[in-house]
Amino acid sequence: MIRKVLSILLVIFWMGFIFSFSGTEGDDSVSLSEEVLTKVIEIFTPYKEGDKELKELVDKLHFPFRKLAHFTVYFVLGILVVNMFLSFNLPKYYLLYSLIICLLYAITDEVHQLFINDRVGNVADVLLDCSGSFFAIYLTNKYILFRGK
Repeated sequence: MIRKVLSILLVIFWMGFIFSFSGTEGDDSVSLSEEVLTKVIEIFTPYKEGDKELKELVDKLHFPFRKLAHFTVYFVLGILVVNMFLSFNLPKYYLLYSLIICLLYAITDEVHQLFINDRVGNVADVLLDCSGSFFAIYLTNKYILFRGK
């Protein structure tokens, strides 16, 4: 029983996490992702704050970094949704249910962004989000099948 409740709460928490980022206004969202990307680059390169090379690298990597973030948060969502359905012992249709929930949430996430200043809903982002979830669901299923052998 605890596993079931916890799995539901994790899905709800993660959906709320995604919703909170989707609710960030455009300029704030760009600033946040640039700040995070700058910190990541500083960790893995010799560049430090104020370096011209750092700014150029952040500008170059900003768009792919944001798209990777979309893929990653929905990858995690896919794993959590599969886990939730498995906790209810629904082995027959859990993959289909997981795919549908992740797809519907990706669509509602982009619709939500239509109502936020300086944000747009983007069909390409829905496809990217779904690809993250679908890939996670596929890998989780492969792991389950491998573990069962």
